[in-house]
Amino acid sequence: MTRQFTRRSLLDMRSAYTLCAAATLVAVAAGCSGSGTTKAGSHAAAKPVVLTFASVISGGQPDVLGTFAQEVDRRSHGNLSIRFLANWRPSDTRQEPETIDDVRRGRVDLAWVAARAWDWLGIHDFDALLTPFLVDSYATEAAVFRAGIPNRMLAAVRRAGVEPIGILPGPLRVLLDVHDLRLRPSDFRARTVGVAGALAAATFRTLGARPRNVYAQTPITGLDAIEMQPSSVANNQYDSTARYFVTNLVLWPRPLVLIAAPRVWHRLSPSQRRILAAASATAAAAGIRLARRSEGDGLRELCRRGRIHFVSASAAAVARLVRAEAPLYKRLASDPVTRAYLAEIARLKRDHARERAAGCTKTPLSFGHAVSVIDGVWNMHVTPDYLIHHHPSYLPPPPPEALKLDSGSYHFVLRHGRVDYAHRAPLIQVHSTGVFVVRGDTIVFVWTGGHDAGEGPSRYHWSLYRGALTFRPIGRVPAEFGLAPWHRTGR
Repeated sequence: MTRQFTRRSLLDMRSAYTLCAAATLVAVAAGCSGSGTTKAGSHAAAKPVVLTFASVISGGQPDVLGTFAQEVDRRSHGNLSIRFLANWRPSDTRQEPETIDDVRRGRVDLAWVAARAWDWLGIHDFDALLTPFLVDSYATEAAVFRAGIPNRMLAAVRRAGVEPIGILPGPLRVLLDVHDLRLRPSDFRARTVGVAGALAAATFRTLGARPRNVYAQTPITGLDAIEMQPSSVANNQYDSTARYFVTNLVLWPRPLVLIAAPRVWHRLSPSQRRILAAASATAAAAGIRLARRSEGDGLRELCRRGRIHFVSASAAAVARLVRAEAPLYKRLASDPVTRAYLAEIARLKRDHARERAAGCTKTPLSFGHAVSVIDGVWNMHVTPDYLIHHHPSYLPPPPPEALKLDSGSYHFVLRHGRVDYAHRAPLIQVHSTGVFVVRGDTIVFVWTGGHDAGEGPSRYHWSLYRGALTFRPIGRVPAEFGLAPWHRTGR
């Protein structure tokens, strides 16, 4: 099977290796072997433990999971690490329940499964968190997590035969209409709506719709609407088909539940379990900020493409939908535990003003046809020896795979706001096209075609000195542009 690499997966691999190299500086032993700690607290040589982590998402993982993995590595000094298994159970309409079963049976060490999936297994402790139109802003979601409500729900997953590690805030799911805009309760009758989870299905069934269970990266062919977050709409290119995005009709959040296989969990030492729990808590604290950033990136990309209409539902339209869900609310409140959670979340929600609807409210970056001072043909050639001896991220001994991924020939054509990029290496060949804009010492790339289409804006500081062009990444973006200076070979 041919291994597929995306720019995000390369970034994740490089980030993991950079953390490993950083751990080397503080560990006694060279490389990532590090030194372990026994249960008695004394230090002894220990073989690093690598935990496989199933994720239904293909390509790079959400930033909040990256934060979790980095914290595990940092807190263990490289002796405990996460290896993501992306695109787990692809095209499986029971993707998440089956993943829970895979963890229970020990087919994989760890996994994340959205809170929405547990009601398929008869575990309804997360229902209050996922009640339609209740947690309808990041401010409310943040308040709910600060109050510790999700963590109180977490222990229930043991009834499915798995061990809970933690729960992380997730993106807010809104309504994407594929063909035409429908906002009245009666408009949903006989419409096919893509959903994930039994409670989501019940929500649209109450409105008379036909819910269809979907999976990660699902095609939207045959759907009239789907519940989705902006980053997924952009990354999956749904705006090439769908026409209306009701960004203020927040249905529910998508928190991520981290779980472990019991046999793996009990083999870990108490200190290793504490590391996983602490890493989850750190990621949870950053989760809202990371979800907002991901949503912003997705919205900016959708705005730049200009293929989709952003719609803001009126307060009256939202109120009609809320009233139409009364039978569902009554059923949820019949459970005393859920009823108590609903009341607590409602109190927290009253303390936070409704957030402004997302959309193209700001002027997007203008990718025109202006000529910049760096227009031209640029090349960069990077050898393994150069990476080892000149780049701080490649402390010896670097993984051979990392060297093969990042070495090779790089080629840029920058012309009138358009960019053509290619990278050829022993393990990968990349070709991407897009647009760019230069603002002062900052350059922004947006990839619209080829290998990296839909990855979102990438920002760098640039410098041109004595004919050498250098890039310095801004934030979490692909770092290979800054591996070495670029040299102009044509105009």
